[in-house]
This record gives sequence, structure tokens and C-alpha cells, in this order.
Amino acid sequence: MHEEHSILPLVVAGVVLAGVGFEVDRRRKKLRQVFNTFDKQESRIAEALESLVRSGQLKPYFVGGTHS
Repeated sequence: MHEEHSILPLVVAGVVLAGVGFEVDRRRKKLRQVFNTFDKQESRIAEALESLVRSGQLKPYFVGGTHS
């Protein structure tokens, strides 16, 4: 019986740590979905558009009209 009491806190601590780890992973995935909107192909397209704007072939778009 004495051995069962010493194992119980270890089991509880393991369950708590597993729960915390799961929650951190869940929140990390949610943040990645919100903030990582570009994949590799979209990043290449964005880079190509940026280079066209820098070269003057395209003008940047500004909401509400032209930008001074």
C-alpha cells in the first residue's frame, strides 16, 4: 500500500504534464493557422509581385486611392 501512494503523485504529475503539453501544441497550431497564411507557392508569388513593384512595372495598391 505504501508503494501505491508514492506512485500516485507521479502518475498525476504525468497526466498534468501531458495535458499542458497537449494544450501548448493545440494553441501553437491555432496561432500558425492564423499567422502563417502563406505557403511556399504563395510566398514565391508575393516575392515576384514585390520585385515587379520595385522595378516600377506595377504600382502598389493602397486602400482608398493613391498614396502620397
